[in-house]
Amino acid sequence: MSYRAVAFILLMAGGLRAATLSVEPPSAHILVGNSGSITINASNVADLFAYQFDLAFDPTLLHALGVFEGPFLATGGSTQFIPGSIDNSAGLISGIADSLTGPVAGVTGGGVLVTIFFQALQFGTSPISLSNFTLLDSSLSDIPATAIDGVVSTPEPRSISFLLLGLLGVAGVVREQKTRPKS
Repeated sequence: MSYRAVAFILLMAGGLRAATLSVEPPSAHILVGNSGSITINASNVADLFAYQFDLAFDPTLLHALGVFEGPFLATGGSTQFIPGSIDNSAGLISGIADSLTGPVAGVTGGGVLVTIFFQALQFGTSPISLSNFTLLDSSLSDIPATAIDGVVSTPEPRSISFLLLGLLGVAGVVREQKTRPKS
């Protein structure tokens, strides 16, 4: 029986957890006019040597500013990072990739693969979707994986201010009720 068959049987029996790519945080907030970031994390990977994926977002709400290598893969040695191609008109970053270089073992565990910076253009909620992902081990065999997408909400600054003022008002009423003498 091959290694892949054994791994599949153990995975199906619950003995191993599947490798996962995920958007972190799963629900991010960036104020309109400001910039902020999300990360793409790997978890439960064994012998990760290289990866590639695409990322889609709503271009009417977000403008991608840059893609930067995370520290996880580099814990295994020197890397060759490709930040991909940003198309802000289509809302797509394609060909994000990274690979260890030389005859080294891959990394195991989990961590940040990339950090992506966005500017919030207008109010709304943008899905952040991972696609065309491939994870490879040090023998260049596929590592089975699933992806967990996320969202970036872009609230207007004044709606946050109104929310904070409302919360302060409620806190004041509660405090006043606690300090009143009981009759």
